[in-house]
Amino acid sequence: MTGTIQLVAVQLAAAFAVQPFAPSVPGVLLYWMLALITSLFTRYAVRSILIRLSRYGRPISIIGAGQTAQLAISHLKTHPSYGLNPVAAYDDNPALHGTDILGVPVLGTLDLALTDPRTEQALISMPGARAELQQRIVNATYAVFPHTWVIPDLFGVPNQALQPHNIGSVASLEVRNNLRSVH
Repeated sequence: MTGTIQLVAVQLAAAFAVQPFAPSVPGVLLYWMLALITSLFTRYAVRSILIRLSRYGRPISIIGAGQTAQLAISHLKTHPSYGLNPVAAYDDNPALHGTDILGVPVLGTLDLALTDPRTEQALISMPGARAELQQRIVNATYAVFPHTWVIPDLFGVPNQALQPHNIGSVASLEVRNNLRSVH
């Protein structure tokens, strides 16, 4: 939005510099529409260039290196427009240490991720963990990483219609069936 406003300001300044400007409603609307279209195309073009140059997105650490992590890393690498670049994975299974998941190294235990974080963002990919363990991992990760993402155990639930909500201090997800909704 800031870029759009700046672009409109530049266009208006150019219009004043070139000729006397008498603003009209259609003229101002045309400037806004052109600015919006131009800024959208510019934004997507710049993002596309940055993706091709591997310069787009934020690095993210993956907490847990099992099947869910493999799915998440594969999806993030296949769809770089999400803006999350997996750079490190952690798991308490010593057999995974020193291996990699689609080019993302498994560096060590979960404690290493918490004591020596390599990124500012973390994705917890341990949906099968028991609730007590999951809670402990989420709270510990949240305390260290400014941005924490969690993959919950909702496999098979239609995710196109999920809406996050807070009910007091409890996180909840509304699963909307838009085809059956009256409103």
